[in-house]
Order: sequence, then structure tokens, then C-alpha cells
Amino acid sequence: MKIAGIYMAAGAGRRMGEHKPSIPLLPGVSMGGMGLKTLLGAGLAAVSVVVRAGDDLEWLPDELRSSREAGDGAFRITVCGDSAMGMSFSLKCGLRSVMPFRPDAVVVMLADQPFVSGGLVKRIVRMWRQYPHLDYVAAGHGEALLPPVLLAGSMFPALLRLKGDQGARRLLASERYSGAAVRVSGGDEVMDVDAPGDLDRARRYAGQCRYVHDSKYDM
Repeated sequence: MKIAGIYMAAGAGRRMGEHKPSIPLLPGVSMGGMGLKTLLGAGLAAVSVVVRAGDDLEWLPDELRSSREAGDGAFRITVCGDSAMGMSFSLKCGLRSVMPFRPDAVVVMLADQPFVSGGLVKRIVRMWRQYPHLDYVAAGHGEALLPPVLLAGSMFPALLRLKGDQGARRLLASERYSGAAVRVSGGDEVMDVDAPGDLDRARRYAGQCRYVHDSKYDM
């Protein structure tokens, strides 16, 4: 079963007041670059990075700025000209961009969740491979279902019908779809750096994870 990745990095960053993927968490380590390396290391068949028009891509890890191929899988930048119209447009851009690879499922990950581990992504993928009848597998913390989330092909038509700022969360709440959660014991791993008040906490946590400086991607 072929699984592709969609990395959502096209948000306007209104609450933050700046382009979130470009924000440094450590010297030389951007918020968006940290999470992207994790997704690229998860062994997926392809990864599409959805960005807004005009993104200079300076936040990408150095080794990806001049290359659109990573390892044995395809890596592509997808510019979503309609991203300002809502999350659904970015999600649909990402899904359409990986459809040529004929994926059986996609893993959706957000660029403002920099501390998601490769282990979590792989656990999500492994659960779905074990129970392929599921429509989705999400990270679970407390009662909440959170990204990263794997969405099976059975959900693709509904994803393409989303409108405005609707995201996959709306579908996860529907009784029409069945899914499972991979439990995350601590909230830091799925921390959403959404507003200026989150940055100090994120930078402190990043300082405890300095190994990311030396992390390499492979697919």
C-alpha cells in the first residue's frame, strides 16, 4: 500500500504575525524545516510541501532548496495560489499534487507542529497498515484527535469537497468514518506553535532537543 505525505506550510500566520515556517527555533533551524525533515524521514512514497504564493522557501533545509528529489521518493513543492481562502484549499492542493503517485492514503502534517517525531508518524502508518479498513488514524492526546493524521483513500472524495477554512477535523468527527488514535503521552510532541505566546515554550523545548541540528532526512 502506497502512502504519500502532505506538509501544510501555506498558512497566513495571522495570529503569529509572521510566516510561521520561517521562524527560527534554534540557530539555523526553522520551525518548518524541523517538521519537514521528520516527514521526509518517515519512509513515504512521496511528499508534497504546500506553500503560499510568494514563499521564498528560505526556511527549507539547505539540502532541499536546490533539489526536488530526496532519496528514492519524490519531493515536490506545491504552490497553492488560493491558500488565503482557507485551509481546505491548501489541503486540496496537496492532495491533488500527490494523486499522480496513486496513493492508497496520505499523511497530513502541519508546519507549525515542529516536534512531531518520526516514531509517531511511523506508528500511525503502522497502525493503518495493520488495520487497512480504517478511514483514518490520528495522533491522540487526551480526548483530542490531532495531526499528524493518516487519511485513507476512502476519504479523498470528501476531502476534495471541503470548503473555506474546513479541515480534515470536520470529517474525523463524522460518524460516517471509522478511525483510531495513536496515543501521545506528552503534549509537547504535538505542540501547535500558533501564537507569539507559544514561541518561548517552543524554543525552550527545542533547546532540549538539540539533536535536530544533526538530523538527516531520508525516504
